[in-house]
Amino acid sequence: MTTCLAGNVTSQRIDNLVPYTYYIFKVEACTLGGCSKSDESIQVRTLEAAPDVTVAPNATALTPTSVELKWLEPTHPNGVISSYTIERRLTGTEAVVFVGRVPATQKAYIDQSADLSPYTSYDYRLKVVNSAGEGISPWTAVVTRPSRPAGVTAPLVEVRNATSIYLKWVPPIRSNGQLEYYIIRLPEPRVEIRNTSVLETTIHNLTPYTQYSVTLTACTSGGCSESSAVVITTMATIPDGQAPPTPTAESQSLISLVWQPPSKPNGVVIGYELSRKKIYQPLDPTVTDLGVWASVYRGSALFYEDRGLPMFTTFVYRVTVFNNIGQKTSEPSQNVTSFGGLPRRAPDVTVTPTSHQSLLVSWVTPDPVDLQGKVDKFTIETRSNSVLLTNTTGAETNSFILENLNPDTEYTVVVGVTIYGGASINSNPVKARTLNGAPQGISPPTLAVISETALRVSWSAPSQPNGDIINYNIYIDDRIISTNMSTPSSIIVNDLQPFTVYQIKVEVCTVFQCSQSPTTAGTTSESLPQGLANPVLQALNSTAVQVTWSKPNRENGIIRSYNLWRKTLKKCVDVSQPAVNPEQEKCTYVECGILQSRCGQTCYTGTKRCCNGVLHDAIFGYECCDTNYVPKPSTDAICCGGAFYSPLPNYQCCGARYVMVPVGSSCCADTVEDRITIGYGDSCCGSVPYSSTGSQICCTNQLFGRYTKQCCGGLVVSDSAVCCGNGTTGEVYLPQQQRSCCGEKYVDTQSTLCCTSDTGHEKVSPNILSHKIEHCYRIFFWINLNYHQNM
Repeated sequence: MTTCLAGNVTSQRIDNLVPYTYYIFKVEACTLGGCSKSDESIQVRTLEAAPDVTVAPNATALTPTSVELKWLEPTHPNGVISSYTIERRLTGTEAVVFVGRVPATQKAYIDQSADLSPYTSYDYRLKVVNSAGEGISPWTAVVTRPSRPAGVTAPLVEVRNATSIYLKWVPPIRSNGQLEYYIIRLPEPRVEIRNTSVLETTIHNLTPYTQYSVTLTACTSGGCSESSAVVITTMATIPDGQAPPTPTAESQSLISLVWQPPSKPNGVVIGYELSRKKIYQPLDPTVTDLGVWASVYRGSALFYEDRGLPMFTTFVYRVTVFNNIGQKTSEPSQNVTSFGGLPRRAPDVTVTPTSHQSLLVSWVTPDPVDLQGKVDKFTIETRSNSVLLTNTTGAETNSFILENLNPDTEYTVVVGVTIYGGASINSNPVKARTLNGAPQGISPPTLAVISETALRVSWSAPSQPNGDIINYNIYIDDRIISTNMSTPSSIIVNDLQPFTVYQIKVEVCTVFQCSQSPTTAGTTSESLPQGLANPVLQALNSTAVQVTWSKPNRENGIIRSYNLWRKTLKKCVDVSQPAVNPEQEKCTYVECGILQSRCGQTCYTGTKRCCNGVLHDAIFGYECCDTNYVPKPSTDAICCGGAFYSPLPNYQCCGARYVMVPVGSSCCADTVEDRITIGYGDSCCGSVPYSSTGSQICCTNQLFGRYTKQCCGGLVVSDSAVCCGNGTTGEVYLPQQQRSCCGEKYVDTQSTLCCTSDTGHEKVSPNILSHKIEHCYRIFFWINLNYHQNM
């Protein structure tokens, strides 16, 4: 700000400055030669002024009787604020009320004055005070929260009739909020009125002659208030809800009745009237009062005995209830029949056998006149030489099936009829015999060819077992095989002849008798021919030989061709010697002193220990475990994978691991990867456990189906073939008579000799000497002699 003054002025008043603000002044003197400025003056601060407050405080209603005010310091306090004063007035009035004063450091205040009322509009303002005066903010309005109404008066109630009342009421003295709805409670029913401008209503469908406690509840968003109760009683009307009486026949002439009061008496019950109507009297064809209601009792009791009634007559009853307004009659009761007399005629009975364990008993029931009453039940008495059975059935039945009887047994059946009242009469005895217990509906067996010597026979259950099945038998021609089974299943029949037709049937046996199915023909598959004799040779000339042979004793199939084989016999000197076994082709040795021991290829003396070809210094408490020489913790410790383990139940060494192997399982180590497999079985096929007596065989470390198969020389072949050797090294041959295996050769036992060395090797000799042991000794002596000479 700059002010220009005349050259002869040496003081000036500066107006319109900001109160309570620091200012610095400088004087600049100017001539025609120029201007020069003075240094800055010392700071001077203007005096305080009343605060300038332009923003009203922020007011928020917390509850129906509390308001929270918050504010910020004025933008222009114009001095040091010393305090804040809060004032309040009722909106629309001029009277201002002091609320409170807080220090300058406080910027909030909660007004909880007892003068505050719910759901009321108030104005608040703030006075900001400093030493120069006070600044007043604009007014801000706030409405306190609603609360439950106050001053809810009881409604005016007027009873209009037996089922409706009229109500009128006034609004609450203080609503304390916006009224949302009214609730009228009797307490039941409960009527809700959402239109708060409605101040009267009529409630219908009430129960006559019933006391109600009526209240009015007024509700705002802040809650509900209920008035005091007005007790009223609806008007009486005619009774309602009268249940029919319950009749009980006591004898041939007496029926007792009992009934309950009406569920809605609708007034004071004065008394009851009991009426009776006859609807059925079959024993008296001259009756004339059927279908006519007659009064039998008037009074206030709830029980009556109706005596002197005719025998075997059906009635219905009803009861009428009276009050001081009117009457109400119930629906008719259930039919009730007085007891009958003594039956004059018994049922006609027929007994028919239906199975080996059941009889069908049928009868014709006499009419009510012959029975002198109504059937209550039938009793069937069944008797044989060893048993007495009694069965009961209902009155509506005319037949009964007797079950669980003995087969092929004569029974005597008597049917007794008991009429209503207890009297009874029995029929004449009827005799019948149950059927025998043989099974029926047996289907022929189903056959499946398994091999040249086996058939699978399957069977199903008979359509009518006629008893508990205890066994199935298989008939193969004249051969009987017991299956020891009592359910449908199958078995494999072995030891049959190849390519042979068999007649097969199934016999089913119950505890009573056996029956056989129709026959099914089955043929085993073809097999190798057997009983083929040597051919007969006849030299025809220098270059021709006549060969003649006969058919095999057992062809075991259809002969499709013959293969004729020929070989040339050579002199022994022309037969090349067999190759020497690999173990006889090379010999190595390690030479040690007489006082030395050998460990692998190392000679040693002294206190050392040889562990699987590895030499270690002897240490007390150490023992060999594979190639390692390690401490042994106990005498029963287990060596596995170069370490000792404490023995544990069902644990064993597998590969290089000491693992748990459950009973009936095996552990197999993988030779390629460092892993093991534990599973059911007693052997290993490669790294897979399996059962050597189960349905699989192991060949070249792979599993195959065992049935009719074997492993020979790394191949899976038929088990009817001859394997010379074993599963790893061996040759397969067709079976022939007078031939046997010698090593991997299948040789003629008549023209060759098979010799076995002490190392287990076998050699075929083309000649037979008089002494077999001497001949084999010479052969291996010659082999060993050449072996040592070659060294």
